Order: sequence, then structure tokens, then C-alpha cells
Amino acid sequence: LAVIVPSTVNVNVPNMELHRKMVSLAMATMSAKYGGATAIPAQGGYMAENGDLVTESVTIVQSWTTQENATGETVRELAERICEEMSQECVGIEWDGQFELVNRRALRLAA
Repeated sequence: LAVIVPSTVNVNVPNMELHRKMVSLAMATMSAKYGGATAIPAQGGYMAENGDLVTESVTIVQSWTTQENATGETVRELAERICEEMSQECVGIEWDGQFELVNRRALRLAA
């Protein structure tokens, strides 16, 4: 299980203070649910809604767990919160070997 924490707000404006806060939130949430977490710095990129390629520093917060304890809802809810607090179009998660972009636009439609 993993959530990819961006380092920007509003798609492409760097905000390392908020990035550190969201990494800490992800570490605490995933450690509480799964017993531990690892934060891995990486470079990420995706195509923004306007068609531009956005590249940035990201942190992948990852936990390992048993199949019985695995649930995508914890990482999905975490990604939704990060997406909203960082005003992102989307935040990536990995669960059960699948990648998903949790989309803020879809969150607005569901509300």
C-alpha cells in the first residue's frame, strides 16, 4: 500500500512546509493502521488537466501488511485529504498491485 505525497499546491506551486506536514500525516496514519510506514523520496510526473506535464519531487509513503489487513480505503481516504489540503487535481495511490489517481474533481462531484 502506498500514497504519493506531492510537493506542490495548486498543481505546480512548490510548498515544502505543507509537503512535510502531509508526509508526517501519511506516516502517522499508515503506521497506526498497518504497524509502520516508510517514506521514499522520488521524482514524479503526470499530465495536468490543461495538458501540461507537471514534474515534481514527491514522497512515496508505503506500508506492507497481510492480505487480511489490507484495505484500500485507508490510503484512498488519506489521498482524498492530501488532495484537498494541497489543492491538487489528483493524488496517486497503490493498493493490491494497482495504481489509482484519486481525483479532486471526482471528490467535488461526489460531495
